[in-house]
Amino acid sequence: MFENIREDIRYARRVNTRSWWGTFTDPGTQAVLTYRFCHWASNVRVPVIRQLLALVYFPLQAIHRLLSGVFIATRAEFGPGLVIHGWVGVFLPACKYGHHVIVEQGVLLNWGCKGVGDEARFGPGSKVVKPVRIGNRSKIGANSVVYRDVPDDCTVIGNPARVILGPGWKAAKKKAQEKKV
Repeated sequence: MFENIREDIRYARRVNTRSWWGTFTDPGTQAVLTYRFCHWASNVRVPVIRQLLALVYFPLQAIHRLLSGVFIATRAEFGPGLVIHGWVGVFLPACKYGHHVIVEQGVLLNWGCKGVGDEARFGPGSKVVKPVRIGNRSKIGANSVVYRDVPDDCTVIGNPARVILGPGWKAAKKKAQEKKV
């Protein structure tokens, strides 16, 4: 847990270019730290200790969700380096996320999300509405609505989201043209 927290803070400072104080007072960083504690406390193996910790983390999590507008499921599995830039209206369900994921404000992922790859970035207001997989180093543009899997190293924009950059854009364009014919 502490290694992940160190990497979260280091990466948040790198991405946000803030001081130590600014990083710790940022509501997005506080949401990540709250998630890390709640995730750790819910996975403690000793039942009595886990139940005592639940008396701490349930109210802490509820208060933080209410104040910051960030919902991160306790059962979600994030790699190190999670950064939440804009912190209002963020909903991240339980699934497996890679390392160095950046989330902007207003991002919504569906409960059935299959997973998010390493170094993925979600633009402000982006939505993932079907159970899809987001590839490694993928970027979801602002206000995009994702209905299909996003391949690795791609940038998608629009509603419905379509690949505009990356190795898969030619194949996606050809597939779209075949559907029209």
